[in-house]
Amino acid sequence: MITYFKVALSEVWQDKRTLWVRMYLPLLLFSGLLLLVSLSLNTAGGTSNFSEDEDGGGASESQKSTVGIVTNNNGDSLVRQLQVIETVKYQMIDNIDTVQEMMNNGDLDLAIVIDEFFDDAIKTGNSGEVLVYHNGYDDALKEGIKNNIDWYERRILNQRLANSGFDASYIDPVNISEINAYEFKDATENNSDDSEDNATVFNEIGGVFILLFFYFAWLGGIYPALALFTTDRLSSIITDEPQKVLLGKTLAVAFFSILHALLFLGIVLLIFRPYQPSGNLYAAMIKTGLRADLLPLIILSLLPLAALFATFKSWSVTKQGTFKEAQNRLQPLKISVGLFILIGITAGFGTTLAVYLIPVINIGTLSRLLLQENLNWLYLIITFVSCFSFAYWCNQFALKEFVKRVKAPFDDTLQTPQMTTTDFDESQSNIEDTEK
Repeated sequence: MITYFKVALSEVWQDKRTLWVRMYLPLLLFSGLLLLVSLSLNTAGGTSNFSEDEDGGGASESQKSTVGIVTNNNGDSLVRQLQVIETVKYQMIDNIDTVQEMMNNGDLDLAIVIDEFFDDAIKTGNSGEVLVYHNGYDDALKEGIKNNIDWYERRILNQRLANSGFDASYIDPVNISEINAYEFKDATENNSDDSEDNATVFNEIGGVFILLFFYFAWLGGIYPALALFTTDRLSSIITDEPQKVLLGKTLAVAFFSILHALLFLGIVLLIFRPYQPSGNLYAAMIKTGLRADLLPLIILSLLPLAALFATFKSWSVTKQGTFKEAQNRLQPLKISVGLFILIGITAGFGTTLAVYLIPVINIGTLSRLLLQENLNWLYLIITFVSCFSFAYWCNQFALKEFVKRVKAPFDDTLQTPQMTTTDFDESQSNIEDTEK
């Protein structure tokens, strides 16, 4: 099987020009677009919590304000969240008694005091206390820090809701939208505060890049499948091990799917550099998602998804026959696959067990939970088993079509008629009748 896998890889690599045009050129173009997005986020002042206000009196991104933090030996997760903004210089203070004095002397522009029981309150489902000392002049800095803490609070809230089997809509049962009948514009589009309050984890921590990560796995296997399973390629295969040949070719398709997805993720990590601070809140949200603690498990989820994609494509292309027919079959599925992943990531199905049995959607739903730092081994196992099970049946269907199109090796022994004892007796009887 390994030999067939290597042969399949070489078949795809042979046409490097087509491989470049169909796979890697679009990836590079999209990466260039992401680079422009990254540069715009780093230079944009309007979307930053610490941007200059209209009157010019706010804190500019080029100026670093000094913020003191009293942790009382806890609140590490909140401190890490605060430190994602590089336009602020944070100073750790051991004693709360010195905070007022430093504020009066102008050594601090703002100070944050985390209650000594903050971590215990968060773990037990209660409210952790945070005090914010400000000078009353730098409103932009104060609002930026408060918004950052509010975002941290929403993360904790979404995690608690997910653990309880609910989502953000549980605490927001009614949405009211105002429509200006004269201008025909949704007034909520101009209310950024409301949009941030209703933001989901998907919007906040860069779940869109997880969506694209899985979507690029689908795109990466289309051309290899078309190159390996069309009728003109299969009709030239002579083998007495069709199952091993099919499995080797399918593994090659899965390999290119995984490679394509990992290349995209590597480019995103390189562009956004998640372990460096960001001066823009939205860029910080993206980087927080890219450095999520459970990101390795999200990447591991690529294996069952790539197996499902590869087996489905091998079956679909083999069944369609020609290159053009198979291409017409796979192209419309690009939108469907993207929508399925999007539904899984954004819908917030929570603890609905049946969702984890639905292929593709279950990967998106599982990724949402993992982004919320909610690891449920039952859901993970069900998702993996479901995807691999569907991949197995797709492979079985593909094998039936594959056997019809490949050729069995020529065997001389099978072409020579063999005469049995019964056949000999019958022939002798026929000879005697003829003589008579």
